[in-house]
Amino acid sequence: MARAENLQLRVKFDKILAAGVFEFVPDALQVFEKCAQFLKPGGRLVLLAPRLGFSGWVYEAFHKYWGCSVYMRSSQAYREHGSKCGLNLIDQRNATVISTAMLFQAAPPDRAE
Repeated sequence: MARAENLQLRVKFDKILAAGVFEFVPDALQVFEKCAQFLKPGGRLVLLAPRLGFSGWVYEAFHKYWGCSVYMRSSQAYREHGSKCGLNLIDQRNATVISTAMLFQAAPPDRAE
């Protein structure tokens, strides 16, 4: 197991799925930066995170009861972090009763000829 913000990889990916990741890291911006670094141009990041509100409160309370630190964030915070890293939000949906799915895309490759 490794800390997402400390990953060192020599490969780039077309797609990254981050389900149950961002709510467990204190600095989400660092993880967005890593995801952006590991995506190919035009690559996509799917983020699944708990929603704020009552269901998010239950999610947070459950994890804290079992000793896990949880960092609840708004969809707007994730959108801003993605934007700072060159990842554009292209879709967002309520995936479950407690979670939101967000689809980000890295800038496409330059088409200059």
